[in-house]
Amino acid sequence: MHWFPLLIWWTPLCLIRQILTRRFRLYAYNLWIVILLKSKTSQSRYLWEKIRKKGKLPSLW
Repeated sequence: MHWFPLLIWWTPLCLIRQILTRRFRLYAYNLWIVILLKSKTSQSRYLWEKIRKKGKLPSLW
């Protein structure tokens, strides 16, 4: 019966961690795209077009 209080606290902490991790991944993904598209070099634009044509975008999950 000693595990019950731990379960009450642990479950919300796991959910909060999952939400924050997903938000960070979305932020990092959007930041990566912005940096790539705003770059002044044609190499990064070429790389972005190559990735987009292959359909191999970074996974968010």
